Amino acid sequence: MMFEGGGMIIEWLAEKWAVNDPLPEKCDLLVPIAHGATKDRLTRGAEAVARKTTTAVTELRDRYQLPFVAFGAFTGSENPELERALKLKHFSGKYVGTVMSTIEECLKVRANLPIFVTVSNIVVVTDEAHSRRCRIVWKTFFPNAKVSILSVKITETVDPESPMEAYDKAWKVLFFQAVPTPLWWLLSLFGQKCLGRLEKLHTPLSK
Repeated sequence: MMFEGGGMIIEWLAEKWAVNDPLPEKCDLLVPIAHGATKDRLTRGAEAVARKTTTAVTELRDRYQLPFVAFGAFTGSENPELERALKLKHFSGKYVGTVMSTIEECLKVRANLPIFVTVSNIVVVTDEAHSRRCRIVWKTFFPNAKVSILSVKITETVDPESPMEAYDKAWKVLFFQAVPTPLWWLLSLFGQKCLGRLEKLHTPLSK
């Protein structure tokens, strides 16, 4: 399948790069990563992540699993409130506020967990390009939990109207999400405080 901004090579590279775990038997916490909204709709990435989250919730309920769902909205969107409202049409969950980065999102989810939720198994839904760095973040801030990543295809995230400039072309998505990953991994070796310094660092915003 060819698509604007990359073609089959980018798609192949994204698949090879991606972390895409099977849905685990048990899940205490389910988190769809914020991908933003335009002035009147979810971005294609946010829509794809919401659909995959809904599918995961359904499958888990069929196994008598009722995970706590928590999510944020991208701070850089023209209307973050719209992202919140439209996501709640796909699934029920705890809104943790606006977030600028995956690190901030992870920390806000952790801060908003009810005392009755014991987190041993986490499922995070994101896209292929972001998945590997996302896993580093969640494993760093939830060191005692098993973290599983579900990834939507990079082809489903490209959106010329996205508030994240990197998401207007496939090669940009892969570049801006994959290239910083070694730095995140290195900082994660020094613990939460060190990686947490990147809390406000984000992919470039659209003008």
